[in-house]
Amino acid sequence: MNVKLPAKSADIPLSDEGVVYHIAAAASNIADKIILVGDPSRVPLAATYFDPGSLEFDQSHREIRTMTGKYRGQRVTVLSSGMGTDNMEIIMNELHILKEYDVQTSSWTNDKKEISLIRVGTCGSPQDVPIGTLAISRHALGLDNTCQYYAANEAILGKDVARLKAIANQTELGQVGVYAASAHPDITRALKDAAQKHAPNRPSIVGITASASGFFACQGRVVGRFAEHMRFPDLVDILSTIELPIEGEPLPEKVINLEMENSSLCYLAGLLGYKAGTICAIISTRSGPQRAFATPEQSKAALHDALTIGFEALTA
Repeated sequence: MNVKLPAKSADIPLSDEGVVYHIAAAASNIADKIILVGDPSRVPLAATYFDPGSLEFDQSHREIRTMTGKYRGQRVTVLSSGMGTDNMEIIMNELHILKEYDVQTSSWTNDKKEISLIRVGTCGSPQDVPIGTLAISRHALGLDNTCQYYAANEAILGKDVARLKAIANQTELGQVGVYAASAHPDITRALKDAAQKHAPNRPSIVGITASASGFFACQGRVVGRFAEHMRFPDLVDILSTIELPIEGEPLPEKVINLEMENSSLCYLAGLLGYKAGTICAIISTRSGPQRAFATPEQSKAALHDALTIGFEALTA
C-alpha cells in the first residue's frame, strides 16, 4: 500500500512535524519495544526500571503518558493506554501511523516494522487462584465490540482462535457475539521463561484472557438498582465454563483472568504482524468461597514482579 493522502488528512491525525494526535509524540520518540500500562501513574513507576540516566523522552497528554529510555542497553518505550479496549484501539492505530507512515511524502512506507508490545497490568480472575498470581495470556476473548469493526480470516488468526470464538459463542455470550485473538507465541513463551527465571516464587498461569469494555456490568458486577437491568449477572460463572482443548496439552485452556485491554491489543497487533502479549497480576478472585481482593502491599509486590518479567521478556 502506497496511497498518497492529503497533507492534512482526517484519517491520519499528524501535525506537520509528524506528531500524532493522541499520543502527542513523533516517530523518533517511540522505540520498537513497548511496555503498555493502563494507568498513566504507572509509567513513571515502570520508568524506574530504565538504565540510570537513559531517559530521553517524557510526554503527557490526556491519559496517555509516554517515557522512552533503555533497559539493559535496549531502547524501550513505556506508554499508558488508559482504561478500555477503545483506548487501546487508538494507541494501536497511532503507533501504526508513527511506525509506518511517512509524513514527508504523506504516504505509507511499505516498510513492515518489527514491533513488540507487552501489556503489564492488573486483573481479576474467574478461577479460584491465589491473590498475586501472574496471568500470562496465550489467547484473548473479546467481550467488547471494539474489534468487531475489523475483519480477519482464519489464516491470520489461526484455528485455535476460530475454535475459541465458536466455543464462547455457544454460551449465553452468543447473544451479543464475542471475538477471539491470540497473543504472539514468542511473547507468551518469553513471558513464561522470564517468570520462571526472575520470579520463581511467584505463582503464574497461562491461558485465556477475557477483556471487557467496562468495569461493572461488563464484568458481571451487580451494583444497586442496576441489578434488575443486568444482562449477564452470572458472567463470571459463564467464563469459568469456557475451555479450549489445545493440541499437545494434557488439559484444556481456561479463562484465567478478566481485564479491559488485552483483546484489542492482541487482535490489532495480529492484523499488523506485530508481536504482542500480556501479563497481569491477579488482584481479585471473582469465584470461590473467599472472593478475595489484594491488599495494597500484595498488589505492589505482584506488579513489581510483573513489570520485571515484562521488561525481561521484551528485551530477551
